[in-house]
Amino acid sequence: VGKYFFLYSAQTAWKVLLVIMLATLSLLAGTTGPDLRRTILKATGGVLGSLVGAALGAGVAASVMAKILEAGMSWFSKETSCFILYGPPALAGALAAQYFLVARSPPTEIAQFEYATLFAIHLFNVFAAVTLQIFQLGSSSVFMLFALGSLFALILNTFFNALGNPSRRRDPDWTVIHLATYAVGQVVPLVVGSEMSVGLLGIFVPLTGRMGEVAPVEHIIAILTALLGFLSAANTVLPFSHRVRRSVLLMVVLIVSLFSGITMLIYAYGSHPFDAMHQKRVFVLHVEDITHQEHHLHLASADGAPGFPELVQNVATKFSNMYHQPFLTPYKIPLPKPFNYVSPFAETFTVTAIHDVFNYRSNTRSLTLLIDHPGIIWTAIAFDAEVLEWSLDSPPLKGFQRYHFKEASFYGTTQWKVDLVLSVPPRHPERSKLTVDFMGIIEKGSWPGKKLDKHPVSPGIQLLEKLDEHLFKSTDDSVDAMLLSCVGGQVIV
Repeated sequence: VGKYFFLYSAQTAWKVLLVIMLATLSLLAGTTGPDLRRTILKATGGVLGSLVGAALGAGVAASVMAKILEAGMSWFSKETSCFILYGPPALAGALAAQYFLVARSPPTEIAQFEYATLFAIHLFNVFAAVTLQIFQLGSSSVFMLFALGSLFALILNTFFNALGNPSRRRDPDWTVIHLATYAVGQVVPLVVGSEMSVGLLGIFVPLTGRMGEVAPVEHIIAILTALLGFLSAANTVLPFSHRVRRSVLLMVVLIVSLFSGITMLIYAYGSHPFDAMHQKRVFVLHVEDITHQEHHLHLASADGAPGFPELVQNVATKFSNMYHQPFLTPYKIPLPKPFNYVSPFAETFTVTAIHDVFNYRSNTRSLTLLIDHPGIIWTAIAFDAEVLEWSLDSPPLKGFQRYHFKEASFYGTTQWKVDLVLSVPPRHPERSKLTVDFMGIIEKGSWPGKKLDKHPVSPGIQLLEKLDEHLFKSTDDSVDAMLLSCVGGQVIV
């Protein structure tokens, strides 16, 4: 907690939980009757309903932000924005569940719901702590702390009811909750919940910027925020909501929902997810096809935030005069071929077949693919074939398959090979030809990693240098681009 770290054994945890459970049973037996216990059981369902309602409220808001307003990840540059944006809809969903609980209950239960809800939250904390401890999960400690806080608040409230008013000493009303109980009961959830929120959002918010465009990051953050907010504030918000009339509670739900809508509009049209300290991660490859004598620029994003197609269009307008149709994703931009340029890798980056033997009896072709790649690292090849045997440790797949071989090379390595035995059509060696696609990263073609050692004749590194400067100026340094220059081609062996 804070700068203090507490370490205890599983046996100690079970002892503490046993004390909490015994104290809870004693409190339940000594201060509640059959009617109040039934109300507590019903209130427990209401607490679970509020938890679901909070998640649903935040989830609906996330859908609106991502699908309707198209303003996903507007919270990325400020972790606290998650609570400002998704806290109100989560609160509205939690209070709506309490409203429906009250609407379907008789007046005798409604009068007891404030105390019953506080007790139900304590039971929820105890159950969660015991369940997680059974599975030996360390997060059980969080709910154990919550349970200790809510137990102390209930005991303190019982003490106030027993001794606070002389007229109640003989027959105290245990369902009355004093304001001091709220103040005491909120200390542990506020301290532990805020620490947990800062830690989890500090991990998951940056992580969402690296999950790709398919992951539902808006809903992940929204639901995580709703759950953290529920754990931090339920001790006070849910019981206190039963101090007001049902009509007032409905009005609060409507006002909070309206505030949520206004907040979403503000974030949708007045906030940008990225800045110089919280950059958008973009991957850029300049690809030189030495077989077809073509040059392309490939762009992809590590997140699904809006605005990337516009960024690609801006880059295409700046660096390509061949754009004439919508891009696919990842985006591929055709580039004009540099004037009077001959690739230095056309003769050195090769894929050849050696030890090539065709067996007419078994209808197989045995060969060794030899890949020479001076000046190229992290090479990869791909081909379609029915491979019967090869020189790798694991066996090949059955039947005709698409195979990809990726080689993790280091400086000074310029060659590698793989032995293959292929199944081929009978008595037709010409049909056994293998079409191999190959690609690799130019060793001195990354920017700005090779800023001081760039390849003097590579058009890729020159383009990446200009693109880096363009992105810096056009996005106010809110884009962090990984810029690599690659070379590839196709050969039939």
